[in-house]
Amino acid sequence: MTRLHAVILFSLVLLATGCAATTPDPVITTPQGNEILQVQPPDDWQRVFALNAIETRLVDYLPEGENESNWTAKLSFESIDAEDRGDPLQMLDHEALADQENCTFVQYFNLFSGFENNYPTSVRLFLCGQEKGTDRGMVKIIKVIQGDEYVYTIRLVSRIEAFDANESDFPKDVMASWSSYLREITLCNPTMVDHPCD
Repeated sequence: MTRLHAVILFSLVLLATGCAATTPDPVITTPQGNEILQVQPPDDWQRVFALNAIETRLVDYLPEGENESNWTAKLSFESIDAEDRGDPLQMLDHEALADQENCTFVQYFNLFSGFENNYPTSVRLFLCGQEKGTDRGMVKIIKVIQGDEYVYTIRLVSRIEAFDANESDFPKDVMASWSSYLREITLCNPTMVDHPCD
C-alpha cells in the first residue's frame, strides 16, 4: 500500500465514523436567514477576504502569519445561488476538469457521497502534482452541500512541493485533521423539520 493510499484509507475511516457534534455560530447564511452553514474556522486562522452578494458569498481564511500573496494553506466557504448549479458530484467533476487544465497531472478520490441532514453532499480529495507555471503541488479536499436555495462549497487547500503520481508527502495527521473538520460542518434550516439545527 502506498503512502497516498494509506492517507486516503485513513480519511475514509474518519469520514465514515464521524466526530463529536458541535453547534458553531454560522459563517455563511442565506440573505433570508433560513439556511445556516454551521461551521467555525480553525483556531488562529484569520479572515483575509469576504464577498457578500445576493448570488454569491465567499469567505477565505489563512493560518495566522500567512498572507494572500504567499500562503501554504487556505480555507474557503462559498455559497452560490442553487439555480442551474447542478448537484454536488457535477460541481466536483467541474473542479476536476479545471484542475486538469492547470496541473501537470491530477488524481482525485471520492471520499463521500450521500446525504447529511437530508441535504445531498459530496466530499472529494484532489491531488495536483504541479501547478503549471510554478514549482508547487497542491492537495485539497472539497465538500459540496446542495441546499434548497444555495450550493455550499467548503474548500481546504494546501500548497506543497511538486510531486509525481502517488508520491505526495502530505502528512497523514493533517489529512486526518481536515477530514474530521469537514465532517463537523453541516447545513441546517431551523424552519424545516427535515433539516433541523442542533
